[in-house]
Amino acid sequence: MAQPERNTSTSATRSVPIERDGETQIIRLPTDVRFEGETVSLRRDEATGDVILSQSRRTKSWDELFAILDAADIPEDFMDERPLNYPWTHRNYLDGEEDR
Repeated sequence: MAQPERNTSTSATRSVPIERDGETQIIRLPTDVRFEGETVSLRRDEATGDVILSQSRRTKSWDELFAILDAADIPEDFMDERPLNYPWTHRNYLDGEEDR
């Protein structure tokens, strides 16, 4: 089996091979992204299909977190009034005119 390309950046997206053992899939994590402990939390995002792995000690479960957020009475316009929500306006500083 070919070894995956070594990448020391923890923020880069990379591919690793999937091994099969009968019905089970095995993914070997590079050293810099390995988990501590005996278990990890595993969740599939229903909207995107992405699989999310996280350390079990950080949260009881993602489903519990999302259930709390869904049950919270958060108004739809919660984030509407924020200074960074206004459209960006480009200013041409050489001639002093605004350019959209």
